[in-house]
Amino acid sequence: MLMLSFIPAEWIAYAIHAIFVIGVGGVIIGTVGSKLPFVSTYGHIVKGIAGVFLIAGLFLEGYNYASKSWVEAAKEYEKKVKVAEEKSKNQNVKIVEKVVKEIEIVRETANENKQVIKDVVAKDLDNQCSLPNSAVMLHDSASKNEVSRSAQGTDGGTSDVKASQVLEVVVDNYATCYEVRSKLKGWQEWYRTQKQIYEEVK
Repeated sequence: MLMLSFIPAEWIAYAIHAIFVIGVGGVIIGTVGSKLPFVSTYGHIVKGIAGVFLIAGLFLEGYNYASKSWVEAAKEYEKKVKVAEEKSKNQNVKIVEKVVKEIEIVRETANENKQVIKDVVAKDLDNQCSLPNSAVMLHDSASKNEVSRSAQGTDGGTSDVKASQVLEVVVDNYATCYEVRSKLKGWQEWYRTQKQIYEEVK
C-alpha cells in the first residue's frame, strides 16, 4: 500500500478499469467465440483467467468507488474541523477578554472601596471600635476553614489589629469571591460554546 501512495490516483483508476474490461472481454470471447479453433481449444482456460480478472475488476471498481466517497467525506470533514477550530479560537479569545475585563472591574471596585475605608471610614471606625483577641483568632480560623477553639481561652484583651484593617480584608475577600465567580462563569461559557461547536461538526 505504501508503494501505491507514490502512484497517481488517475493511473490506479485506469489500471482498475483495464482489469475490469479485460475480464469482461475475456468472458465474452471465451463464451461467444467457442466456435473458433483456438478459443475452443483453450476456451475454458480463457474463461477461467477472464473470470479472475472480472471478479478482481468488480472488487477493485467497488473499492475505488468507496475510496473516492471516503476521501470526499474526509475532505468535507476536514473543512468542517478547520471551521470549528477557527470558531473555537475566536470564542476562546472572546471569553478570556470578557473574564479579564470582569476581574479588572472587580479589582478596581475593591481598590476604590479600600480607599474609602482609608479616607473616610478608618478614623471614626478605629476610634469607636476595638477588636478583642478572640475576634481576631476567630477570623483567622475561619479564613483557614477551621473551628476557632483557642478563641475561648484568650484573656479577652484588646487586639493590636484595627477594625479598618479587618474591613479591608473583608473587601479583598469579597473581591476574590467575585473573581472566582467570573472565572467559573467563563469556564461554563467555554464548555457550552465548545460543546456547540463540536456538535455542529458531528
